[in-house]
Amino acid sequence: MPTKQGYSHILFDPMRIQIESIGRYMESIFEPIPYPGVRLKDNEFNVSTIVEVSTIKLARERERVTSDQWKRYLDIYLQARKVDPEERKRSGKRRIGERLITISEATLDSIETIGKYLKDNTLVVDEYLFPAPKRLLNNKLVIAFALQCTYEFTEQQ
Repeated sequence: MPTKQGYSHILFDPMRIQIESIGRYMESIFEPIPYPGVRLKDNEFNVSTIVEVSTIKLARERERVTSDQWKRYLDIYLQARKVDPEERKRSGKRRIGERLITISEATLDSIETIGKYLKDNTLVVDEYLFPAPKRLLNNKLVIAFALQCTYEFTEQQ
């Protein structure tokens, strides 16, 4: 039976601080034995691994997040999505500051769990959670929420 996995665009440039902070934290808690897969051959952080850890963490702890935190995560996501129209026009690209990453079965399951929780508890309006035209769960939004939540956790440690 094939496993579920796929690809998703994430807000990479706007979320770089969160990604790098989480990566450094993951490295620090496993010293002197590094967390497997946190760094790639070129010594860059493995964004897919960081997204996987972050989404699993948020899926497990979703009920502890307050409604104010969810609103703040949405504000951070919407701010990160803003791209100067002139910059987009000059670049000729639809996706500025984004990166396509591989997402595992565990990541997909976590994204779906978080999305269902957000919908069932009306914490995020459908316009953002299931945007047109496809009306599919907005993975980018859920991943940004998970990265922000995990980032805040790492900053408190």
